[in-house]
Amino acid sequence: MPRRPVPPEDDELSTGGDIPADAAFQDVTTPPSAPPESAAPFPPSREERLWAMAAYLAGRAMPLVAPLAIYVARRDQSAFVAFHAKQSLMLDVACLAASGAAYGLAHILRLIPLAGAIMGWMLFISSWAVFVLWLLGGIVLAVQAFDGQRPRFGLFDGCCGIGED
Repeated sequence: MPRRPVPPEDDELSTGGDIPADAAFQDVTTPPSAPPESAAPFPPSREERLWAMAAYLAGRAMPLVAPLAIYVARRDQSAFVAFHAKQSLMLDVACLAASGAAYGLAHILRLIPLAGAIMGWMLFISSWAVFVLWLLGGIVLAVQAFDGQRPRFGLFDGCCGIGED
């Protein structure tokens, strides 16, 4: 890695040895650091925040349809709205798939005497727990979207375009 000497400034010489030995060299191949990916140049407007909130709240009334419609309608106008619409859509897909799988497996396991019936009822109850968490999670995320935040789920980072803004 090529390095070049950087001339010390007058006040660096007058500090009397406070400068580390390597401070006189600067790495010329490393570009200046870019701002973090999540740092937006300016906060989202009120309209953008309302659309982002609507993606979550309308998604609770019409899962999959409302977030997809908001994403298609607003993806070119606002990266903030597109992010939240995609995240709401992915939350809908994940929770509906988990709840549906648990519900279906519960009905199959209930056909097995005793142990299967107990496990089936536990899965049936867990499918309703996923539904309640999906409903409450959507409300919490809607409030965060209206506050201009971008909450991240590790599961959805690749799908929701983290860093594409």
